[in-house]
Amino acid sequence: MTKHRKHIIPDLEDWPITKFSKDKEAFIERLGEYTFNRIKRQQQLDVNEVLDATVFLENKRTSKNRWKVDPADEKVYWNKIRDVIRKASQAENKEEELDRVLKKIIHRYAVELVGSFNPRTFKFARKFLKAFFSRLYNPRRFFKIINRYGTYEELLSKIKVYGHVDELRNLFSKGTVVVVPTHFSNLDSILIGYAIDSVVGTPAFIYGAGLNLYNTEIIAFYMNRLGTYRVDRRKKNRVYIETLKSMNTLSLIEGVNNLFFPGGTRSRSGATEDQLKLGLLNSVVESQRHCIQQGIDQKIYIVPLITSYPTVLDAGSLIHDYLRGFGKEKYNSPRRKQSLRKIFFNYLKKTRKTDTYMAMNFGKPMDVFGNALNDQGESLDAHGNIVDLSHYFEGLDGTETKVQREYIYTKKLAQNLVRSFKTEKIVLPSNLVAFAALRLIMKQNQETDIFSLLRYSLDQIALEKTTLIMAVEMLMKKLVTMQNAGEIVLFEEMPSSTEVIVEEGIRHLGVYHIHAPLKRISDHILGTDSLDLLYFYHNQMKGYGLEEWFDVEYDQLN
Repeated sequence: MTKHRKHIIPDLEDWPITKFSKDKEAFIERLGEYTFNRIKRQQQLDVNEVLDATVFLENKRTSKNRWKVDPADEKVYWNKIRDVIRKASQAENKEEELDRVLKKIIHRYAVELVGSFNPRTFKFARKFLKAFFSRLYNPRRFFKIINRYGTYEELLSKIKVYGHVDELRNLFSKGTVVVVPTHFSNLDSILIGYAIDSVVGTPAFIYGAGLNLYNTEIIAFYMNRLGTYRVDRRKKNRVYIETLKSMNTLSLIEGVNNLFFPGGTRSRSGATEDQLKLGLLNSVVESQRHCIQQGIDQKIYIVPLITSYPTVLDAGSLIHDYLRGFGKEKYNSPRRKQSLRKIFFNYLKKTRKTDTYMAMNFGKPMDVFGNALNDQGESLDAHGNIVDLSHYFEGLDGTETKVQREYIYTKKLAQNLVRSFKTEKIVLPSNLVAFAALRLIMKQNQETDIFSLLRYSLDQIALEKTTLIMAVEMLMKKLVTMQNAGEIVLFEEMPSSTEVIVEEGIRHLGVYHIHAPLKRISDHILGTDSLDLLYFYHNQMKGYGLEEWFDVEYDQLN
């Protein structure tokens, strides 16, 4: 059962995020100044061109892609700014006037970005999420009058937390902590936040949330009070991007613990991210450099977090988007639209008989360069010697050299995170079953291309259960070898019997979906209602070279 740890800082008023929120207005002013100076330091900068490009892109956005959450005055605002820029560019003190406009735009973005944290709202969210996740992970309790949601211990047994949790807790007294998770579901932020509070026992983190989520008023109300900062991915202009990066950088410099998804968005294919966005990661390196060069005693620590799900609620829309983008004309399947009412009653019907769970593994903490740490939080080189981080930033002449060097550091950090995501991923029974089932279906139908297979009628797909058991047993032997080599992590509660692994995998795989990735046609034959969903769950085992290995091993057995 998951161990429930006491909070390292029991009083919410003492949390760094609470103090940050109380200082919000002053922070916005500091953020504006920090962003302005950051932009002005850039070489070959023409402020007039930057402002013109910003207004052009913002007018384009407000004309073609408006959201409910957008301010009502946006169109008017940007038209006025365009006129102000024109007048400023003709003024005698042109540079001063253009800088004033730049600061005004930065301030608008800063106000939009920076959220708040309200301890009272957080305490309410604790109670609500306890009931919500008890319902989600103990569905059979819903139909009981007494103890409808199950006990707190039952809930904790469904949210399985593994890995370097004690090391993570220890780092809070030594510096600023940045948790960087893999990203598969819209539930990730809520689940991770709940697990960090209820299981790990550390203060909450600020984290970025897509501005589109704020289109729903009730969600916006709570997110605005739970430490989120609002990220608008429609805004591609330079001023906004620099303000967003500065938000991350300055908050880290000031000791605010951060959580962000380095992949940038949810994995559409179902595979663990192997290409990370370097922008936010670079802000981590920049923050450490600033602290060292300004004599600020503030070390920044990175903690990877790898999530594993037997079922992902939004898998259907995700894999549809992936196949449509990757396959283009090869993939012509329409998006299946289903009413919320139908999805809800299907959920009740299926989960009445099946409890589910999720697993998260906190990877080995590292510094911003990917170096390992000792128990005191000091950085270590490959030989176990203590590293002085100031050496990384010595001998840098000129802004361009600094940018190039920090880009290399950021790429190194990204590579270390990708390696951690891969080697510290927890393999669940459903992952094994989905992978083996799709490989077998492709082999039996002599198809090597998923798009060719997707053209098959689902009635043509039939898989003998005994064949699947044989394939999973073969795969398990390979994974045990990989785990012994430190290449992957098998689920601690993995059944010892291959047949039980297959039964558990089938039972949990895509349990919430109306169209089952894998289903029983008879006692001995399996089929599917959705090959694209089965492909999504198959892809959770991608990145280990198992496809080629499996095909060769299967051919040798047959």
